[in-house]
Amino acid sequence: MKKVSIIPVFVLSILSILCISVDYNKIRISSLGDIYYNSYSPEKGSKHIFKYISKSKSKYIAYTSEPDDCNIDNISMDPSGVRLGIIELCSPNKYHLVVYSLKSLSVLVKLDNGYKFAFSPKGNSIVYSEGIPGERGTPPPPGYKGGIWIYDFSCNKLIQIANDSIGIGDINWSGHDGNIYIGGSGWARRYNVSKEKWEEVPYKGIYFSYDGKYYVSTPWELGTHYLYRTSDNKKMVDWKKEIMGGTGKTCCMMFQFFSKKLNGVVFSISNTENVVFDVGKGKVIGKFYGGVLGTNADGSLVAVNPVKPDNKKAYDQSQVEIINLSEVVSNYQKGK
Repeated sequence: MKKVSIIPVFVLSILSILCISVDYNKIRISSLGDIYYNSYSPEKGSKHIFKYISKSKSKYIAYTSEPDDCNIDNISMDPSGVRLGIIELCSPNKYHLVVYSLKSLSVLVKLDNGYKFAFSPKGNSIVYSEGIPGERGTPPPPGYKGGIWIYDFSCNKLIQIANDSIGIGDINWSGHDGNIYIGGSGWARRYNVSKEKWEEVPYKGIYFSYDGKYYVSTPWELGTHYLYRTSDNKKMVDWKKEIMGGTGKTCCMMFQFFSKKLNGVVFSISNTENVVFDVGKGKVIGKFYGGVLGTNADGSLVAVNPVKPDNKKAYDQSQVEIINLSEVVSNYQKGK
């Protein structure tokens, strides 16, 4: 595979000012309904852990990292439910991407400087960009090469596909066409996996519906995440009005994930209120409440931090619930 520098200098000068990262569409629920997520209440004596909750029991899984001053930054499961990726942020300025086997809970691979990452649609590979923690100008840690890499689990092979990763806001290996997308605020690039080359695209976002007909812009700065029609890059402005409904709000509609099961997309329209929007029918088909953590592979289940009983505008980060979106849609249609 070829490796190239892909981000123009004029883009870098703008993006280096923006420090808000975007992490969406991360799968954290297995096909059995088990949840993996960052823990906010670790067991006594445990240092670096993530939490695992199943339908029948709740327990902590020991998370080992070196050195001892590492923290969990992000968690994502591959679509097949076999592997779990974790970004650990270690002092003073080091990232690691650690991939676990969910069968044995053993480490499959540890990739230095791994920052933004995404599993392939089948889960047999992972793509990641390297990153340096800290403010602009922070010196790179030892061994830092920069760039974007693909790791193939079947042959344990690591391949560099770009030698520059500065300014990347997020990365996605899209299931609608099998290609890799990187993006920032209002721009996107595509790595054509079969042709092994980078391509220019007109899109303003990198997350697509499962049929590829629509995508979402996810700007770094605070603002509405609009839906776009992929064929002509048209912003679906009227859909924003439908999604926001009678809330009287103009900002902000924040993308969470696409649901293959419902042919829909989930947006948060407040700190605790979430809307399910059918992109085929162009209308809202459900609402639910809580802070969204992640979904399963087909978008039928969503894990949330539930709303606090004494404060409906905030959610409880110490608790996790699984919501069945088919039930949400059914109850919405019945007016419940």
